[in-house]
Amino acid sequence: MRSMNLWFLRLYILLLLSVIGIALTDLPWKIDADMYSVLPNGHILKDIGEAEQKWSKNISANFMILLSGKDFDKAKESAFLLYNKFAKDSSLEKFEIFADSNAVQDLRNFFFENKMRLQTKEFVQILNTNTSKIQEQAFSKIYGANPLISLEHLDEDPFLLGENGMELIMSNQAIGTWEIRDNLRVAKDNSGNSYILINGKLAKDVSPIASKKNIISRIKEYVKEQNLHIAFSGIPFHINESSGNAQREVAAITVLSMLSVILLLLFAFRSGIPLIAAVGVTLISVLFAASAVQIIFDRIHIFTFVFGTSIIGLSLDYSIHFFSHWKVAAANENGFSIRSKIILCLFFGFLTTQLGYVALMLTRFPLLVQIAAFSFFGLMCAFLSVNILFPYFKLPPQNKRTLHIAFVARFFLAAKEYFSGNKIVRTAVLAVLTSTFVFGLMNFKIENNLKDFYSMSKEMQSYEKLSAEIMNAGTGLFYMVWGSSPEEVLENEEELRSHLDTLSSYLAVSTFVPSAKTQAEVYNSINKHLLPLYEEQSMMLGLTIKPQKEENNILDLNSKFPEVIQQTIDKLWLGKIGDKYYSAVLILKVKDKDYLKKIQVKNAILVDKVSEIGNELTVISKKIILMMLVAYAISLLLLSIAYKFKEALKILIVPLLASVISASAMSLLGFSMSFFAISGTILTLAIGIDYSIFFSKGNGDGKITFFAVFLSMLSTVLSFGLLSLSNFAPVSHLGLSVSIGVTSCFLLSFFLFSRYER
Repeated sequence: MRSMNLWFLRLYILLLLSVIGIALTDLPWKIDADMYSVLPNGHILKDIGEAEQKWSKNISANFMILLSGKDFDKAKESAFLLYNKFAKDSSLEKFEIFADSNAVQDLRNFFFENKMRLQTKEFVQILNTNTSKIQEQAFSKIYGANPLISLEHLDEDPFLLGENGMELIMSNQAIGTWEIRDNLRVAKDNSGNSYILINGKLAKDVSPIASKKNIISRIKEYVKEQNLHIAFSGIPFHINESSGNAQREVAAITVLSMLSVILLLLFAFRSGIPLIAAVGVTLISVLFAASAVQIIFDRIHIFTFVFGTSIIGLSLDYSIHFFSHWKVAAANENGFSIRSKIILCLFFGFLTTQLGYVALMLTRFPLLVQIAAFSFFGLMCAFLSVNILFPYFKLPPQNKRTLHIAFVARFFLAAKEYFSGNKIVRTAVLAVLTSTFVFGLMNFKIENNLKDFYSMSKEMQSYEKLSAEIMNAGTGLFYMVWGSSPEEVLENEEELRSHLDTLSSYLAVSTFVPSAKTQAEVYNSINKHLLPLYEEQSMMLGLTIKPQKEENNILDLNSKFPEVIQQTIDKLWLGKIGDKYYSAVLILKVKDKDYLKKIQVKNAILVDKVSEIGNELTVISKKIILMMLVAYAISLLLLSIAYKFKEALKILIVPLLASVISASAMSLLGFSMSFFAISGTILTLAIGIDYSIFFSKGNGDGKITFFAVFLSMLSTVLSFGLLSLSNFAPVSHLGLSVSIGVTSCFLLSFFLFSRYER
């Protein structure tokens, strides 16, 4: 046995060194904190999912900073203070405070030069049916008091066709409410307060995850030091905030978990060897899990570490079972005989738990897949470490081979005997529990809300509200539009816009680059109906008409545009993905969100990320339950090989019942069964099987089995119980669900299977 174990030991060390060594060569590891990058994608078509990811990347590196002051000069002073500090920082691809003083003029010139191409369909319809109305509108603009209207090109454009585009941009606030003052972009809120705008973009491969050296953290710290009146907006600031919160939670939960483990082991074993060995194995398991995840996924999401702290409690189970027998070993026993006594129960407990994590890894939820993989490899390392390394430990002296848990055992035994001997109390308790259980299930409902994934601070909420008010930032809704060519995409966009014009304001590439078909229609209509009236119109205005140039240059995506339009196009046009071309139409304001969902346009899909992901999580939740039932059936088959079918079925009924109790309790506590709460009940099935296996099939003294299972339950509940204190709702729901389920499983296993008697 020792020679065979020596081979296992060599393979084990080789596995550890290989996995951890390969991962360490990739330092520094990439840590991800962007929730959108790991959320499930509801689209069946692969290309659309890729287009969404590209859209997310287009906007995820950009941010805005708004600086205010008592007056414009104070705001300007603050803005330059911040700008001068970070303008040349290598972590920023862009940090812009100045605007081209000719920006408005460039826009006006662009729309004038392309006046024969850039007109709305509504304008063309009026022109084709009622030309006199176009004349009336022109006179109204010329003699009106609209400050947005320029008469600079009136002698060449007596119908002010070029000003139509400017009205669309400025009056409808398609690109925000701003003006140029002292070459600075100045925005105003509804109260008339002025804010100076700085646009920023992170350099490629620069992460906004919170750290002292991170550019976003440094900007926030500098703003605080200088006491600047500021508002932030953009995904980098949200990632920075959420990752900072997650780091603090990881540190707090890890410290509390480790302290709890240390105290639990010291209290239980009164020896340094179990403490050092168990903590050492736990740390190695966490490092091994993180290394495996880094190798497989190339990056680790920060919330994987938050969830992964639960490994501390789970990996202890194997150590606790070994040292429980080690502590009371007979004189003729050694570490290898102790292992042979518990290996079968440990193996089946390990196998069924891993089946649960495999079921979670089969979901289409990248974050959960990574968390499950982390737990899978962490438990594998812990299982191998205990069974390969621990048999070499020297047993304690004979006079110290005793367990210190008699008072806990007496309490549980007294409760078991009391219920066994008092039929009335037993019936009453069962009736109350059953009624509560049924009532909880009656209120059971599966519900997922993406807003639970990130609770924005009140400060960030106020910043985003202000930014949305000033910059017309959008509703979070957008349409993904595609076609076999850029021209087809633009035509599909125009069809979509015909439905949106009366329903919402939006940003679309085809606003600035109409399809060639539409440009031809506009051009021909103006030539046919309006150009013959130019001389008459000019005479009525007392102007000398200038010869009209035949503008026949079709605008396309490669044309030269003013900077503000080019930036918008760059954000919305996604280009070729697979064998199709894609663009996004961003919804800015909407009157009827439900009606948007009813719009049917060829090759266009409304993307409501919040609702879409919530619905997709609900679908995945139901699939997880089915996958877990499959894993459950496999567990039944495997256990039936070692035990009789009826015994295997009894073993599995306990964790199944505990999972249902957990779901019922969550409902009674007022929680909807979110995706992670359901995942918690699934883990209850995977983890809780261990207890029923050991209580029903464990070898040796019933007192030792009780001791080991009780400590295992306690360490697991401590780890997941600490997760339930998280401010991150998914972590909290998972922790609470598992804690309730594991506690229930222990109690059911003890009262139904325990052979421990006085």
